[in-house]
Amino acid sequence: MGSPVGPGLPPVGAGREPAAAAIRAWLGDPLRPRLCAVTGSPGAGKSRLVAWVGAADAATDRAVNGMIGARGMTARSMAWALADQLTLPGGEPGEVVARIAADRRPATVIIGELDESGVACDGGGAAEIIKTLLNPVLELQHIRLLVDGRPETVNHFDAPAEVIHLDAPEWTNQAAFMAWLRADQGGAGAMFPNAGLAEIALRCGAGPDVPGRWLAMVSPVARPAIEALASAYEPVDGAMWEAWTTALTGDPTTARQALAAAAPLTVQSEGRYLLARVLRERVLAARQGQLAAQIGNAIGYSLYSGVPKTQNGMPDWSRATPYVLRHLLRHALASGTADRMLADLGCVVHSDPLAVTAVIEAAGDDLTRRLAAAWDAAGPALAATQEPAERAALLRLCALQRRDTALAEGLAPHAARSPWSVRWAAARPADPAAGHWTGPVTALTFGPGEGPAPLLAASADGTLHVLARDGSPIGRIPNSTPALWGLVAFDDGAVMHLDPHGVLELSTRRKAQSRAEEIGSLLNLGDDTATETAVQPGAVHALITAQEAELTALGADREITRLMLGERNGTVQSWLLDDGPPTVVTTKLHDGPVTAVTCLRGPYGGHLVISGGADGAVRFWSPGEAPPPDPADLREGAVTALTAGLADSRPVVVVGWNDGDIHLWDLATGNDAFLRLGFAATALLLEADGTLFVGGAEGIVALTLDFSSLLGPPYEGTE
Repeated sequence: MGSPVGPGLPPVGAGREPAAAAIRAWLGDPLRPRLCAVTGSPGAGKSRLVAWVGAADAATDRAVNGMIGARGMTARSMAWALADQLTLPGGEPGEVVARIAADRRPATVIIGELDESGVACDGGGAAEIIKTLLNPVLELQHIRLLVDGRPETVNHFDAPAEVIHLDAPEWTNQAAFMAWLRADQGGAGAMFPNAGLAEIALRCGAGPDVPGRWLAMVSPVARPAIEALASAYEPVDGAMWEAWTTALTGDPTTARQALAAAAPLTVQSEGRYLLARVLRERVLAARQGQLAAQIGNAIGYSLYSGVPKTQNGMPDWSRATPYVLRHLLRHALASGTADRMLADLGCVVHSDPLAVTAVIEAAGDDLTRRLAAAWDAAGPALAATQEPAERAALLRLCALQRRDTALAEGLAPHAARSPWSVRWAAARPADPAAGHWTGPVTALTFGPGEGPAPLLAASADGTLHVLARDGSPIGRIPNSTPALWGLVAFDDGAVMHLDPHGVLELSTRRKAQSRAEEIGSLLNLGDDTATETAVQPGAVHALITAQEAELTALGADREITRLMLGERNGTVQSWLLDDGPPTVVTTKLHDGPVTAVTCLRGPYGGHLVISGGADGAVRFWSPGEAPPPDPADLREGAVTALTAGLADSRPVVVVGWNDGDIHLWDLATGNDAFLRLGFAATALLLEADGTLFVGGAEGIVALTLDFSSLLGPPYEGTE
């Protein structure tokens, strides 16, 4: 059994202590079945119980690694949420399953409200969520799931399960249940062990059909208000309830009378009103098709017309109510107007991403399909982004990556206030054999020389691509080694690169075999006038390869005065190159492989080494000094890319994580910010003018960062 409940947590209520104890015992015993399913009839309190167990665990044992509410979700959005909880990149359900399988970290995740999944929050998404995502996940030995749902929902699971069926009396203490009721009016105690039906029976009396008995109590005067409230996806305030009822009756006076009669029949909390789910479902089920359409249209129009307007008479989504932003699109889908709503990109970027995801999947015109392509790519990041302008910038980036310029142009005004914007984005060519798209990028560096030197990018197939700063291709350098893990370009045109097997190679200047190759080869863009006192890459390479270290990361400062190497055992090497013969200092910074390393040279010549590892740690180190005992940052998951530089008059470190987070850090002020671009960064490069080049599975994107908005004003020093 789990530890005693922490202080401040309310009791589980309704006599459910036996069920709660059984679930907590399952959480603490990894030898039990990997699936625990809490089920029962409507009103049994499944979701409430599971939420309580999650809160109790967070206060005590902390056996749970993540909690997800499935309400309103589809299989795609559930995959995004599950990946986010496990600090992995999002994607389609199959992609997320593959990433969880490869990750191998043991995890226990709570997924509640499965029978409220889907675009209508009615459980319509549960079967696909279970079939495409949860069943495959449960085939993995290192994942355990605690779920709740009605029997028809949990029956979709294939895995053996420990089932807590709340309709069975053994999971409820009857004496505590009766004490919780506080009274047995109308024989409500006969509803034991169903807490939800017992609460309703306190009003209408016990019987074989409590929801039907309750509905029969609703007077004709109250019925319009009950019909309006049954359409709500969450509690609504009195003003919205009255507006909806007025839309149904056509008369404000009649609507107010209906509300006065209906209010005692509802669940009320903090000025908001709601019907118990089992009652809401009964009201909705009683509607005939034409009546359902009329009610849906009336309420949808009431919601839309209530959105504040701009001076031009257009909806001002920035001032819309939270309910409108969370649920208007769901209402629009029910009334057949979703395609028109999705054509308003202001609505799209302001609305709840879960609702947009579900409605996009259900809608189907041409614009929606084009929007869906960008939305699906950006989705995991959109779900984690709160600001509409940043959502618009993110969608615009994904549209540009898919060559949808019309959608990108439509999103531009909505992205104007974003603290970052897309300068350019590599786009996959319509014909894969045409163009100079890099494909997935594994490493980035600046080419040799002062000023706007070209970019050198290593693609997944090993090709080295040379690009101008505006992203236009200069040429390509064939290379037989795939997936290079680091690049350093020297002034004489030599390029040092590290392959996945830890082999450090040096490609030196060579004579071009064709005019196209001559133009395209960075190795012919080096400085012919390099002096004998300059860094000699061949000598450096010989010294490094004479060691017997297993190398896993390669980097340098911008001026190539220090060369950085990471090892599989967590050691970082720092080679000093600008003061006589190359010398090296080393220190162990990580538990496990170093996955990224770079160096920041200060304005007075000092060096700060920044390294990231598979252990999730980011560490700073000044060569020649003892490293700090604690990491600068530590997270679940691995660091995938690093860059650092002096930008906007401040020292900035940028860290990419395997879950897609990009962490910007002002070392002078300590201020930080996070970006999410919808993909994991495999390479990062920061320019002094504030441009951040990001390499990933879709190639390279160049972002313009507004450092003042992201990180605040730069450090001014002291008097």
